[in-house]
Amino acid sequence: MIDILDFDYDTANLFVKADGEDLTIKVKSAFTPDAIQAAQYFSMCCEAAKEQGIALDEEVDNFGVKVSKQTETYQKLVAHYADKLIADWPIDAPVFESLFDNQSLSWSIIRKSDERAKEFIAKKS
Repeated sequence: MIDILDFDYDTANLFVKADGEDLTIKVKSAFTPDAIQAAQYFSMCCEAAKEQGIALDEEVDNFGVKVSKQTETYQKLVAHYADKLIADWPIDAPVFESLFDNQSLSWSIIRKSDERAKEFIAKKS
């Protein structure tokens, strides 16, 4: 294995409150091998779903305006992706179920991972 030196990219902190307690979820940077693999797997699953005719979004009628809404399948894929980006989960609750039930948290973890990678690029530029 070849290690990259001077490459401080590994984690970021996402501050949350759970059960009245301030906690920190450690999130893997998008540059880590685990995060790269998770992103590729998420993309592959989304593509496979489309090829297999599995809808990832559905049209809903909102007072006569037709809009797109994510399906439960897509929300599960997002939760699974976010789950793979977590380096430390200090919350006393199952990770996947918590992420599936809280899509905002899932997307926050994904965004935090991406932001950490961007911070590293900006720092090195």
